[in-house]
Amino acid sequence: MTDSTSPVDVVGTAQRLNVPISDFCCRLLEQNREALNQRYLQRRAQGAKLEDSSWLFHLRQRILPIVDTVAAVLPEGCTRTLNDLYDVSLDLFAVGHFSESTGLLPQALSQLWELTLPRFAKQMARDPRRVSGSLSNAVLSIAQSHPESVDRWLKTLNRAGPLANKVDQLLQIGQVAAWSAGYPEYRTAATKLAQSLPVEVARSIFQFPASLSDTDVSELLGQWLVDPWAYRSETTVNSPAVVRVGNCGAFRGFGGVFLEPPRVFLSGQQLMATDNHSVWQVIADSFGQSFHRVDTTAEVARRKAAKSVPQVDAHGLVSWNGQTLSCPDLANSTSQAFDGKTLAVTLRNSFHLFLIAAPQSSKESA
Repeated sequence: MTDSTSPVDVVGTAQRLNVPISDFCCRLLEQNREALNQRYLQRRAQGAKLEDSSWLFHLRQRILPIVDTVAAVLPEGCTRTLNDLYDVSLDLFAVGHFSESTGLLPQALSQLWELTLPRFAKQMARDPRRVSGSLSNAVLSIAQSHPESVDRWLKTLNRAGPLANKVDQLLQIGQVAAWSAGYPEYRTAATKLAQSLPVEVARSIFQFPASLSDTDVSELLGQWLVDPWAYRSETTVNSPAVVRVGNCGAFRGFGGVFLEPPRVFLSGQQLMATDNHSVWQVIADSFGQSFHRVDTTAEVARRKAAKSVPQVDAHGLVSWNGQTLSCPDLANSTSQAFDGKTLAVTLRNSFHLFLIAAPQSSKESA
């Protein structure tokens, strides 16, 4: 299986297409050609979604450039890197993630492999299978559950990931980056991880301004652990104590979750919302909001609904620990609930939840 029609004859294909491949990678492919061919053909015989031209493109444009970056820091690790990336790629192609021609999944994976993984030569040299596999699974999960967060996650990973001094630290950066990209349910775990990272890594993840000292950064991460609104990019030292921190929800037909205008209530200390069809737990913080369907009935939800403290009066005036905020657009609300950190308000003709908070700390942002 060494003829010019070999599915991994990337050297010959590159020569015909005038695509540059390093001499190092040419030699590496020749040395491993037989084993690579066998694994490719075996997977295709098992029904994997593999097509020669797409596979050659992936090998040439994604795998080999990463191998070249590893060669610059650990040449003796390149054979392992080539083989591990090859096998992880076969797994991804086998289930169609790379071979889909349209959609966010192949686009997100392509960005990861072409623009992000080559930045992590040191970490890739240590454990290419774990790095490429873990980060590929992460970007696929984000693309499926929070598609709007993919770009933010990748940009944060691109910025902070090269600072990691070991593989575990790189994957921890990925977890913290997921929270900052719009996964508020990860806040507790992510803030603890962020506190364990070097300060310069935390600075890079959150793009803290230079005016914040290392002590300020550490204190801020501690505040985030207990207060989801302790620091917001829009908040300055001159901001009012009570602020509108956003809205979330929307009609299901427009990409939201609600079929009817929702109402909010508490279950224990958890903020919940119902549209009389389904019930969701609502989690919100400085970086985003998420809805998680729960097993409870709308009737139970209505019985649990109650006035909250703080609250919005009939004219839209928010009263909170002696502070007030005028929100005339929230007059005559249909429900409101306070979970100890966030006040959520609903209106008769809106599919959104309107969120209000009183951050414990307001520091000038970049």
